[in-house]
Amino acid sequence: METAAAIVRIDSRALALEPPVQILTLETTADFTFEAGQYLEVLHPDGTTIPLSIASTPEQLPRLTLHYRSTPGNPEAQRMDELLQAGRLRIRGGSGGIRLPAEDTSPLLLIAGGTGISQALSLARAQTKRHPDIPVELLACADHGRDLYFDDQLPQTPAFRFEPVADPRRDAGNRGLAWLAANAHRWDESVRVILSGSPAFVYAATDVLIARGRPRNRLESDVYAWAPR
Repeated sequence: METAAAIVRIDSRALALEPPVQILTLETTADFTFEAGQYLEVLHPDGTTIPLSIASTPEQLPRLTLHYRSTPGNPEAQRMDELLQAGRLRIRGGSGGIRLPAEDTSPLLLIAGGTGISQALSLARAQTKRHPDIPVELLACADHGRDLYFDDQLPQTPAFRFEPVADPRRDAGNRGLAWLAANAHRWDESVRVILSGSPAFVYAATDVLIARGRPRNRLESDVYAWAPR
């Protein structure tokens, strides 16, 4: 169930990337709730909403962590920049169909491209904290090594496996997609496969997994809902 809440404090830590990534730590009111994997929507005074993935877990409430990168020329980013400068936010959530309830003990394969890492981090952190012995594997793909900036935010449990890939290519020769194709045989039907990132990345990874025998109805992504093809 979506709830609306106010942000009572915003702390920002900018990382030396281009364009820069801001790690936003928000302190929200007690009426905001979400499940791991869901995103929030920032409510702009002009009536528009700005969706942002949540990188923290429900257990960390009332604190929220977001990874925000302002994109020049993007109207949503311009609105978000204005709100951050003013220091006032109202949010709504949790939103989205990707949910990891506390009782879910499924092994996870998380496939993240670019800024999709936020959702993947929330899912990985939640599952490894709740069920430390459940296998969680994260394939994180980025254009450049500098974009794999989140090493200090990864789970530190023996059952967690991290596969970072930096490769600017987006064609079939992409190293991340090649790794996915080579390893697809390792994940059986018990594994929840969740993809996050841009539509182009999510659908490229989807095609690889389907070609390797993974049924489409056994793949999960918010992209399937808001950017269907």
